Amino acid sequence: MLVLITFLSGVFLVPNSFADSKERDEIIKFIKQKKARWSAKDTKISRFTKAERKKRLGSQIPTQTIQEKILAITSAPVPSQLDWRNYNGNSYVTPVKEQSECSDCWAFASTAALESNKLISGNTPGVFLDLSEQTLNSCSGAGSCSGGYIDAAANFLRDIGLPLEACNPYTATDGMCSVSCSDWLINPYKISGWYKVNPAVEAIKYALYNYGPVVALMAVNTDYYYYSTGVYEYSWGSFEGYHAVLVVGYDDAEQCFIIKSSWGEDWGEAGYGKIAYSEVAGNSQFGFWTIAYENAIPTGFPTQDNIPRDPNNPNTTTQNGNSNEQLSILTGSVKDESGNTVSGAEIKIDKYKATSNAAGSYVFSSLPAGSYIATVSKKGYSTLSANLTVTAKETVTKNFVIYSSGTGDKSNDKKDDSEEIQDEVYGPGWINVRGEHVTLEKAGKFFKARKEKMLAEASEKAPLAGAAADYETDEIKELAYALRYDPKLIYEYVHNNIDYVPYFGSVKGAQLTYLDGSGNDFDQASLMIALLRASSGKNANQTIYTAEYVFKFLNIPADNLANWFRVPKSKVAFVLNGGFVPYATNNGGQSYLMARAYVKLIVNGQDYFFDPAYKTYNNYDNDNKSPMSTSDFGTAMEYDRNAFLNVALSGATVEPNGYLLSAKTS
Repeated sequence: MLVLITFLSGVFLVPNSFADSKERDEIIKFIKQKKARWSAKDTKISRFTKAERKKRLGSQIPTQTIQEKILAITSAPVPSQLDWRNYNGNSYVTPVKEQSECSDCWAFASTAALESNKLISGNTPGVFLDLSEQTLNSCSGAGSCSGGYIDAAANFLRDIGLPLEACNPYTATDGMCSVSCSDWLINPYKISGWYKVNPAVEAIKYALYNYGPVVALMAVNTDYYYYSTGVYEYSWGSFEGYHAVLVVGYDDAEQCFIIKSSWGEDWGEAGYGKIAYSEVAGNSQFGFWTIAYENAIPTGFPTQDNIPRDPNNPNTTTQNGNSNEQLSILTGSVKDESGNTVSGAEIKIDKYKATSNAAGSYVFSSLPAGSYIATVSKKGYSTLSANLTVTAKETVTKNFVIYSSGTGDKSNDKKDDSEEIQDEVYGPGWINVRGEHVTLEKAGKFFKARKEKMLAEASEKAPLAGAAADYETDEIKELAYALRYDPKLIYEYVHNNIDYVPYFGSVKGAQLTYLDGSGNDFDQASLMIALLRASSGKNANQTIYTAEYVFKFLNIPADNLANWFRVPKSKVAFVLNGGFVPYATNNGGQSYLMARAYVKLIVNGQDYFFDPAYKTYNNYDNDNKSPMSTSDFGTAMEYDRNAFLNVALSGATVEPNGYLLSAKTS
């Protein structure tokens, strides 16, 4: 941006930073007044607007729990000066990087610490190692371009690790977790654990010598943007936010720590800076949250000034951390029915939770391999549940679509000019669209092929949609217990609490049908069978229940179907087509031969049949779209239209334009 300044002699264009020269001059004045040991100048960061400056911060304060291992102050000796950029003539610090307009300094500091950790543990100074900050940003769940947490980042580096930069280059955006190197989870760069360092000068120095460079948080004040050289201590300005840096050394002679920032080489001393020890307890709160990574310094690593490393170093004890042998990453996006990203949606998978960010992306890091049910919810949207499988040591992508309240899935709508499409027919929680009429012949071929496949697998009674596994879930077991292992109560629960939705085939299975509270006849049968199997032998008499599916073509009167679907009788075929339910009409459309699934229960050799999905509703008018016609309400309220109008018009004046004056309202 340029500022236009007019003088008598002409017009000059000068940089916008001219407008901030007063701020810079104030800082320089206070540095001199306080006799501080640093100098200020215009930097790339100071030239930014306030909003742009904020984007260079963004570290959040972790919430301390009892799970952290604390590295306390120790009396063990350390050198009076330490700089991992020049440790016995060798550098174990990787080059300065720039985070750009993304508040992920937390990711840069954490990645830089891991890079140094690997150079030290392998004793490979000077080796170019460039790991992927974008993977921490997009795959860890520790944060995003809106800020993040160094403790959560450390957990990810412990449990999962990082690939090389080339596998997932930095974009400075909240992108999807997309790592091009397919084998990176097999052999990632990672740590074995981490310690929280006590916020004290001696504790941080101890950690630096015994563990290597550490990650530290600090409060940034306005003057810090202008840092040029010397030992920084707060001089002027207000609090701007928290910044994560890599601490690479210290110097007792200058009474300072040496830090590496992620603001590029234009800031400070070519991207580095010095922070006074006094700022640990000062305005900068330097190191109030500091993390040291375990196992950086191997046995036999060269000492400095002949000072041995602490023999009581916790590195020699049993390490913490979870094995990532079977851990994976699950990532994806949440969008609405129009393809717009949905931020703030909560995704629940077992005991794990994540929230979609501003780009609609979410990520679960360190997710054990296995089969899960994901539930996606946000106020104002429908709640979605879906089955998914996470394979070991893989990055699995799963995208979700949730619908704004009051809408349904219209993605398959085929709009034309027919009256049937324009007259949308709504049922209990679903919307109909035109579907292909599935004939009984097609359905017969489908089930014949299915039966042949099951016979080939020696499993003719194989369950539909995974119901056999479903009854092992905790939710199914708890529900069976709550229903007292009673077949009658189980039937009544499914019949009365699970809404029928017209679609064909086994899709959801028992668990998902239970969580969604809806399903077709196949899936409601799956739920009832799963509950019966979970109840077998569990009641006081230890009664054994054998539950099976029954599939038949049943002839059902059109009036009954209209009541069941809660639509006008003329729309029954429309509903069946929309759900691709096989049928044939009889008696000129007065009845339908339908493909149905229900439950057969065998108890002590006696067969019992249950159809939990088939519902009937009282007072439903099949020729209208409401449970009770207008005349029914009027009768119930003893309402008479003519009598009402006679009373209202008595003594009233009707104007020529149709307005009614002085009508009786009581």
